[in-house]
Amino acid sequence: MNSIALDDVGKRIGHSWALREITFEINQGENFGVFGRAGSGKSTLLRLISGLDHPTTGTVVLHSSGGDDSSWLDAQTSMALQTPGLAPELTVAENLKMFASLWPIPRKGRVSRIAMYLELLGLVNVRNKQVRDLSPGMKAAAEVARALISNTDIIVIDGLIEQLDRPTRRRLWEYILARRRQNTTFIIGTASADEAALCDRLAVLSDGRLVFVGKPDDLMNAVQNEILVVESIHNPLIKSKLRDRFGTAVTERSGALEFRTNHPDADVAHVLAEIGSDVGCVYLRQPTLDDVLDRIEGD
Repeated sequence: MNSIALDDVGKRIGHSWALREITFEINQGENFGVFGRAGSGKSTLLRLISGLDHPTTGTVVLHSSGGDDSSWLDAQTSMALQTPGLAPELTVAENLKMFASLWPIPRKGRVSRIAMYLELLGLVNVRNKQVRDLSPGMKAAAEVARALISNTDIIVIDGLIEQLDRPTRRRLWEYILARRRQNTTFIIGTASADEAALCDRLAVLSDGRLVFVGKPDDLMNAVQNEILVVESIHNPLIKSKLRDRFGTAVTERSGALEFRTNHPDADVAHVLAEIGSDVGCVYLRQPTLDDVLDRIEGD
């Protein structure tokens, strides 16, 4: 079994540290997520894992079941990163044909392989369009198709899955989960709680530091509080009233105010009694991975 081991990895860019003291291991066949907000260090870390860059401190090593360790991950990894890798002047189909030729894929199998990924990523109708003329979502889909066209055992996708439309995301995740049978390792960088929840394990980054490694459910268990949601706000002073009354951080999300509560029933009663005439709806919800990130970055 092959695994990727990061040991005390740090990366300095200019005079600042983008990553510090990152240590974890990715097992063969895992769908492993690198989860964090913009600026947390996800893309920098994925470039190191992909072999496109080298750490300032520490090591990133591929441990082989045959006993031959290697730091040359770039030769064994296929990547779809946020930095475009497609030739903009070529069509989608021409790009996939070109990249397929770079991997040891039998010539007879390339046509059917390209057709499969065009269908999977919803690119059939734009296969003859130049990449420069694609919408951002279609460009993201084409980048993912380029990475999948390889026959490598390690595939890195950074921040592109959440740019796909819902049907394409669903098909892609069904494909990723099915590749477990082939022991393919997927490493997925994302700021989306929905995508992170589908991974086997997560490395959570905040401000360049590793704050958690483990299963999404274990991360969720770190937040026991329910979330109290106040909707249909008619009074601009409600946010400050809630903060003063409950002594907690109040966030605004999708037009509603939310805060964590240790006493859900009592707090709902207080909200209704004190500001009920100014709101349209008050309810409780379970925390999400987004809430976990909010708590991590607020601590």
